Amino acid sequence: AASEALDVIGNDQATALVRYPALVALAKLRLRRGDPSAEPLLAEMKRFLEKGIELQRLLPYAAVVAEQAWLGQADKHEALRLIGLAEGLSPTRAVFAELAVWRRMLVPDVDPGDT
Repeated sequence: AASEALDVIGNDQATALVRYPALVALAKLRLRRGDPSAEPLLAEMKRFLEKGIELQRLLPYAAVVAEQAWLGQADKHEALRLIGLAEGLSPTRAVFAELAVWRRMLVPDVDPGDT
């Protein structure tokens, strides 16, 4: 997975549509391995969102930041803010399975009706 993602990320011709999922995959992989080189990937993902917050980019970014917060490597309140922002942008709650899990992991005593 890392090799495939690196091929895409290293390709200057790769469009954002292809590049962003590769960033997500590699960031998750590095984060789960405890590799600090996930930070530049997260920074690039964040730059995509600074250009315009789109739900299809915000959802995976929020999930990665939530996982990072759960590991004690990011601010829990920022992760929860991103989850709330994503919920506010969505026309349906059906897309929030992963974010609901991360909210529950970050705030175990949250009412399940809020996820």
